[in-house]
Amino acid sequence: SLFSTTVPPSSTSTTSTPIEYDIVRVDLANGRDYPIYIGSSFPSSQSTSLLRRHVHGKRVLLITNDRISPLYLEAYRAMLADDEGAADGKELVVDTLVLPDGEENKTLEVMNLILDRALELGLDRKSTFVAL
Repeated sequence: SLFSTTVPPSSTSTTSTPIEYDIVRVDLANGRDYPIYIGSSFPSSQSTSLLRRHVHGKRVLLITNDRISPLYLEAYRAMLADDEGAADGKELVVDTLVLPDGEENKTLEVMNLILDRALELGLDRKSTFVAL
């Protein structure tokens, strides 16, 4: 389902205009639903809040590809690991995995790379996987 929302600027925000974005909710069984936020120009504090509110454990595996990683990986890793600036106060361990880009790499072999990395890191069912 698709929702649109507008977030008013916070009192600590450096922008005076509200942030508009769409939310696509992926409906899954057993309370495993999750949102996909579609928008642009999110301030860092807003992005941090949006990301961290969906992390329920203390471990995160941030997964991306070799075209996106040079552009965004470090910024998103830093946002997720932002212990001091996070309103929730959670200390997170953020690991990363960079996969090859392209449709030809969407295979079970590449899925096994993700699972191998999760096992190597000792991730469990409370860990959160973030696709970037």
